[in-house]
Amino acid sequence: MLLALLLSGKVLADIGTYTATVTALNGTYALFNPGGIVLNGTYKLPVVIEDDTVTTIIWPDGTRINVTNGMLHGLQASVMSYQGQRFQIVVTDDRFHREDTSNDSVSDSRPDDD
Repeated sequence: MLLALLLSGKVLADIGTYTATVTALNGTYALFNPGGIVLNGTYKLPVVIEDDTVTTIIWPDGTRINVTNGMLHGLQASVMSYQGQRFQIVVTDDRFHREDTSNDSVSDSRPDDD
């Protein structure tokens, strides 16, 4: 599959584990990771990114929290764990590069005359 995408000329965003600032958003309830640690505040943690979407937060003890709604907007994403915990993610890793789509041919808002 990867070979087919490379041959098609499509450029993929980086897929892998990158450093990010992760802020636990505490609403009216305390947040805990599966290891029992209270999550308040901001952490520098690895996150897994696939196709411009944050999919997993990795805690220092190796515990992984799978998240949803992790689509990156720039280098930021607001995510939610399957347990209802909310996090703000900001990718800070210089190794992470996104495909620049700001100059795509669709930038002209006028319809085609085809």
